[in-house]
Amino acid sequence: MRTLSLGILSIFIQFSLAAQCLLREVPLRQRTEQSQLIIEGRVIAVHSFWNESHDMIYTSNVVEILKVFKGSVVNETIEVLTEGGIVGETMIKDDPSLQLNLNDAGIFFCERALRFKSLPPGHSDAPRYEALASVQGFVRYDISNATASDPFRKYPDVEKGLYRLLSPSGSFVEKKVFRIRAKPLTQRLDAIISFSPSSATAGTGAVLTINGSGFGATQGTGTVGFKNGNDGGATYINPLATQYLSWSDTKITVEVPSAAATGTIQVTQGTSSTSATALTITYSHLNANYNPGSGVVAYQTDHINDNASGGYTWQMNTNFAANAPASSSFMRAFDTWRCGTKVNWIIGPTTAINDAVSDGINVICFDNTAPLAAGVLGVCRSYWSGCSSGGTIVWFVGELDIIFDDGSNLTPSNWQFGPALPTGSEYDFETVVVHELGHGHQLGHVINPGAIMHYAVANGASNRSLSSDDLAGGNFVQSKSVVANVCGPGPMTAYTGCALLPIGVTSVKANKKNTGIQVGFTNEAESNVHHYEVEKSPDGLHFTRATTIAAKANLNSAASYEWYDENVFNGDNFYRVKAVSLDEKIRYSEIVRVNLAGNTGIFSVYPNPVQGKNIVVGMNNIEKGTYTITLYNNVGQQLMSKTVLHNGANSSQTLRLPKLANGLYQLQLQGIKTSFRQTVLLDQGN
Repeated sequence: MRTLSLGILSIFIQFSLAAQCLLREVPLRQRTEQSQLIIEGRVIAVHSFWNESHDMIYTSNVVEILKVFKGSVVNETIEVLTEGGIVGETMIKDDPSLQLNLNDAGIFFCERALRFKSLPPGHSDAPRYEALASVQGFVRYDISNATASDPFRKYPDVEKGLYRLLSPSGSFVEKKVFRIRAKPLTQRLDAIISFSPSSATAGTGAVLTINGSGFGATQGTGTVGFKNGNDGGATYINPLATQYLSWSDTKITVEVPSAAATGTIQVTQGTSSTSATALTITYSHLNANYNPGSGVVAYQTDHINDNASGGYTWQMNTNFAANAPASSSFMRAFDTWRCGTKVNWIIGPTTAINDAVSDGINVICFDNTAPLAAGVLGVCRSYWSGCSSGGTIVWFVGELDIIFDDGSNLTPSNWQFGPALPTGSEYDFETVVVHELGHGHQLGHVINPGAIMHYAVANGASNRSLSSDDLAGGNFVQSKSVVANVCGPGPMTAYTGCALLPIGVTSVKANKKNTGIQVGFTNEAESNVHHYEVEKSPDGLHFTRATTIAAKANLNSAASYEWYDENVFNGDNFYRVKAVSLDEKIRYSEIVRVNLAGNTGIFSVYPNPVQGKNIVVGMNNIEKGTYTITLYNNVGQQLMSKTVLHNGANSSQTLRLPKLANGLYQLQLQGIKTSFRQTVLLDQGN
């Protein structure tokens, strides 16, 4: 990485690296079959070190072996290597790849450490391993609640459930007696009375106030838990000690930490209390956690004038650039961000570099020479540097690298590079690129299927457009980055290379017609247009494509279009037009709204949040007919579908839910003439 001479007093330089990635689930059975060693273990020592080429820090986690479920090992301990760590005044953080803490306990799926390059000799004779599938290679125990979880699954019973999945015969080698707590914490469901605000941002210094009772006169060992955006809310994360602002028996004020996501909040103080409603997190900002000597502090990161031209210069690896569909898809995603928020990114000459290391080159590449861990579709690494002046510390982005899976982690699926949409056997490359570039923009994961920064992606699904929340997050970072800080390189300047496209959709109209809505729009000077997409939304935030219309003539004269929407939402219906040029650039129209106040039908779900196996759906003042009730998860996959006959007026149906993890789901009622949708929160506690 480049060394920057800042010429100020009281200065320190530090480097850190944060990597966020979209994950594809590696099933437990596959992890079990492919692991060389599976153990139950506990971390008893942590040591970080530079590799011999001095371009990466790794961490050796010494793990005490408690049980062996597969393989054999003579030693009492093994070393599990993870990427990132801290040595002296240099820090590299790779997140959400596996990061372990002292006393962490759980199940380790191990393979020989092959992805770790230029390793120096170990400090002990313990064999070295890495976790198979990175973050999915460790099933973390929650000792206080006798549960365990990985990014995609929660295991409510370790000894009777998880052990049996690892060894159906129930056999294992016990090296040291270890029993996870059998009785969970007592739940006090009435302790949290309210919290405000109901919607917040994460990692921005936003403060949440929690009102209730029995929190304790002082904090002591008490904690506030927020749903973890990196695993879809399977676990709770806690703020740093410095983010707790006040604590009394009836009131807590705390900053919302980076990686907090939409879901219930939990206060633990001997007993545990979970909120009855969910806190909504609209976007999350990445933070650099650093201890200036008075405790670890979460610092917000900024962009800088890295290339002396106002921003950052990215360079495609020659093989990546030669893949025309992939590089075109990347550039569409590139323009999505820099035209949406004015982040100053440009593309420079190609490079032979084909790995993400600290070398001062902002590289874009496939992982064919430096394979990503199983299940990882892409990683964007942000290398952070810090400086101080007069007691003020600033952290900024010193380098950006992005690396994509070459397709091996997708088998038997494939990449769809676009502009066509993916099929069920394909993953949408542009969706992944926009997401990973969002991390480069210093945004973290959220739990919101309509947002680009949603933590997961499903095969056959695509989301190439920024939601209002994505834009708000990007603009928050950008607004800080274009202002000079007290130290460090100069500020970023806004990108000005997004020329107006010759596509101007000048008017969009939508009006109720019969039982549907007639949508019309005009391009007063149509030129260079490939097609239009009419997008619709029930809330004005999360749009989906409703229809595609080919351009008529491109004669630089007026062209008008109409489309009838017969599958309308009850209440509000929002529409916008997406115009796509012949060279695949995009421009959006204004948003229009139609409220079908005459549609007084109500589709209700209760209880919500759901804490049992059954839910009741109510259909009030909905037209008689046959309807399909469908349950979707937060990446759009269908989990359950049932056809019901509604006789009109008011009726209800009781549905038995399949086995599901905690989180947000969408329940849709679809008829011939109308459609209703409800968000359902499943929260069975810890």
